[in-house]
Amino acid sequence: MNTVKKPLQVNPIKHSQPMGAALAFMGVKNCLPLMHGSKGCASFTKVFLTSHYNEPIAMYNTSVIDITAVLEGGYETILKAVENKINKFKLTYLTVT
Repeated sequence: MNTVKKPLQVNPIKHSQPMGAALAFMGVKNCLPLMHGSKGCASFTKVFLTSHYNEPIAMYNTSVIDITAVLEGGYETILKAVENKINKFKLTYLTVT
């Protein structure tokens, strides 16, 4: 009999590079991770880390969809997201160019 050994559950940190990067940046003092991608991907990361640490995790995303990426381009979306976060937290010592 030929059996396939497959784990019953998959470790999402091993399969999600953005989640690993966000986790690494959360270790940097005064760093606020910003994920560039769809809302679902960032929401999964935020929910997973919140349930793991049992506390709310501060993380933002650009909520890019296919049409936004094609019509506006990814660069402008990232700049808008960073500007929104700077204005929200009134960070005067950062500038976006």
